[in-house]
Amino acid sequence: MIKVAIFASDNSDVAENFYTCFRKHPQIKVQLFVCNRNNSEVVSKAHELKQQLVLVTQRSFFYADLLIGALLSEGIDYIVLSDFTWKLPHSIVSKYKGRILNLQPALLPKYAGKGMYGDKLQKLILQNQDSDTGFTIHLVDEFYNTGTIIEQKMIPIPTDVSSVELRSLVRNSELEVYTQVFENYVKEKSLAI
Repeated sequence: MIKVAIFASDNSDVAENFYTCFRKHPQIKVQLFVCNRNNSEVVSKAHELKQQLVLVTQRSFFYADLLIGALLSEGIDYIVLSDFTWKLPHSIVSKYKGRILNLQPALLPKYAGKGMYGDKLQKLILQNQDSDTGFTIHLVDEFYNTGTIIEQKMIPIPTDVSSVELRSLVRNSELEVYTQVFENYVKEKSLAI
């Protein structure tokens, strides 16, 4: 059984989607949620789903030995980032090299870097008058949004759309694709061993 940890800061829709998609999967299981905000939506969702939850503080996160210990004790094979706003410490990235996936709500490399998420990102895309937006699923390395790209999906931007509407359009597509891309990636990695 391949065990997955979902790291999320606030929004729970991707975490819930992974949980629901793999709840009865014969080979993949969402083992736990990791969250860095005590009062976030993902904490409530973890309780509602009776899903194991690890809450991290900045101190415990960046001195990652305890978190790595918790991940190893749960047998975590992969980490999936879902609107997780902190940069992962080197010790976690190196321990799970090639096994951490991130969903960037824009097409990389154009919109990469610290703070490139949420409404701020969608407003910037509209301000730049881009004709397309989309999202990128990539492996995580030591830098923001520079890891190997696994999948990108381009989405035409409708005329007269608000940043909120644009974010919703992108999110709906992300929810359709992220779990499938993850499952395919895991299968490919398993076949390569």
